[in-house]
Amino acid sequence: KLLEKLGLARVSKGRTYDNFRHRVIFPIINTRGKVIGFGGRALEEEQPKYLNSPESLVFQKKDQLYGLNLTRQDINKENCAILVEGYMDAISLYQSGIHNVAASLGTALTERQAAMIRRYTDTVVLAYDADSAGQNAALRGMDILYRAGCRVRVLELDEGQDPDDYVRSHGKEAFLKRVAEAKPFMTYKLDRLRKLNDLTTTEGRVDFLKQAAAALKMISPIEAEAYIVQLAEQTGISEGAIRSEVLGRSVKRDVQTETGASGRRTEQRSRSEEDKRTESEEDCSPVERDLIRLMLAESRFVPAIAEYPTAFSTAAGLHIRDVIQSLYQPDQPIDRQSLADALTEAENRLLQQLDQTLVLAAQADRIFEDCIRHIKETGINRRKAEIIEVLSVLDDEQDGDTIRSLTEELMQIQEQEREMRERNQE
Repeated sequence: KLLEKLGLARVSKGRTYDNFRHRVIFPIINTRGKVIGFGGRALEEEQPKYLNSPESLVFQKKDQLYGLNLTRQDINKENCAILVEGYMDAISLYQSGIHNVAASLGTALTERQAAMIRRYTDTVVLAYDADSAGQNAALRGMDILYRAGCRVRVLELDEGQDPDDYVRSHGKEAFLKRVAEAKPFMTYKLDRLRKLNDLTTTEGRVDFLKQAAAALKMISPIEAEAYIVQLAEQTGISEGAIRSEVLGRSVKRDVQTETGASGRRTEQRSRSEEDKRTESEEDCSPVERDLIRLMLAESRFVPAIAEYPTAFSTAAGLHIRDVIQSLYQPDQPIDRQSLADALTEAENRLLQQLDQTLVLAAQADRIFEDCIRHIKETGINRRKAEIIEVLSVLDDEQDGDTIRSLTEELMQIQEQEREMRERNQE
C-alpha cells in the first residue's frame, strides 16, 4: 500500500508492478540528505521518456532542485548557480568538474525553487536546452529569478544542443567560456523580441518597441535607461518616446512630488493607483480568460493562439500562457499538475475560477473566432494610438521620412476601421 501510495508500484488486474521497470533511476535527494523521490529514464521506447515520482507527503517537485544536496556549498563558494533542465545535464557538468550546478527536474521553474537558489547565491546562469521549449523555459525562469532578487544571465548554445552534449563534446573550459559570455537576461529577452519582428519596417520597429517597453517595465528605471538608449538607436524612434512608454508613470509621479504639500497628496494618490494596478496584474482580461479556457479544454488551440503574441497583456495572463505553451505536446492535454506547480498562488486561484466555467466542444471554435476578432480590433486601435503618440514627439525636419510613413499607415488603419464598422453593421 505504501509503495503504491508513493508511486513506486501500481496494481493492475490483481497484480503489482514496478512502476519504474526498464528505467535508469535517479534518486532525488533533499538538502538534508533524505531520498524523497525518484526519476526514471526509459532504457528503450517506453513512454514517457522520463518518469518522476508523483507528488506525495514527502515529495513536492516544485520545492526541489536536483543535485542541490551535493552542490549548494560549491554554489555558495562560486557565488553563482548554473541552472539546467535535466538530470543528465547536471550529472555531465558535475563529472566534468563544474560543481556549482543544479537542475529544475525538467519542469517549469517555480518561485519556491528560485527562493532555494537565493539562499546560496544571488547570481544565476540559465543553461537550458537550445530548442524552443528550452528557450521558452529560460524566458519564464528568468523573470521568476529576477523577482526573487537574483542577477540572471542566459547561456546560449547552438540549435539542437544541450549542456550534456556540449560539455561532452567540447570539455569543461569551453563550457565555462560560454558561461562567462552568458547574456544579461534583459539583453537575451530583447534579442528574442528582435527576431520576432521585422526591424526594416516601421510597423515592425514599433511592434518591437511596444513589446520591449513591456519587458523593461519589470526592471528598475536605472537599469532600463541603458536599454532605452540602445532601443532608440536600433529603431530610429526618439529616446523621449521610448522613455515615455517605459517610464511614463514613474516620471509623472516624480514631477508631482516637487510641488509641495499639494504634490505630496498627488503622490499618495499615484501610489494608491499603482497599488491597484499591481493587484490587477493578478487578474486577466475577459478575452485572456477565454483563451486560457480554450487551451486547457483542447490543446489544439495552444499553437493557434501562439500566432497572436499580443493576445495577452496582463502579467498573470502572460505567465499562464507561457507556462501552457512550454507544457504543450501535440494531441496531449496540458499537464495540470505541472501547470499548477509553475504558477503563483494568485494565478492558481485565477485558474480555479476559470475552471468553474466549462468550454463546450461545440462552442470552442466560435469562442476562438470571437476572441481573434477582438484581438485584431484591439490591435488596430492600439497601433493607431501608438502612431499618434510617436508622431507627437517626432521632429518635422529630422524625422520627415518616418512621419510620412506613419501618416500613410494611419490612413490605412482608418480605412480598416471603416471596413470593420461596415461588416459589423451587416
